[in-house]
Amino acid sequence: GLKPWGKQPTEWRSWAEKAVEISGKPVLTVVDSHGYPVSFRTQGASLASDGFHLRLFSTAPAPAKGKACLMFHHHDEKFAWQENVALVGEVSGDVQRAFFKVDRRLATTTFRGSQIKLILFMLKLRRQLTPRLEPEARRRGGQAVPKINLPE
Repeated sequence: GLKPWGKQPTEWRSWAEKAVEISGKPVLTVVDSHGYPVSFRTQGASLASDGFHLRLFSTAPAPAKGKACLMFHHHDEKFAWQENVALVGEVSGDVQRAFFKVDRRLATTTFRGSQIKLILFMLKLRRQLTPRLEPEARRRGGQAVPKINLPE
């Protein structure tokens, strides 16, 4: 099958329609005034021709403006499967309503199987993505490759 990171995904609408149907309360990530990412759940999303109308909580920790990521995430109670649809674009709005204009869909991660299969999948994913870390860090201005400390 196609590796999710092997190609730049272009089509987003059919994924978005399914995501709204199964997980209508996506997480919006924006950059705060200090340059840090801030993620928060929305109250809901409805599909428009070029993006989404979002209903926000008035207590959102950062303004819904600028470059952003909208993530639809859905899984069962035991976390035996999960589906993720991530879209990047630009968001604008006020404290309760916003519009997220989609630029593109990121690689979609879907997993179904036992916890053992999930662990094996994550290990395989790590092995396959590791060669991309250093070139991606260089592309981002010589940023250091993150170190991941796993528990013993």
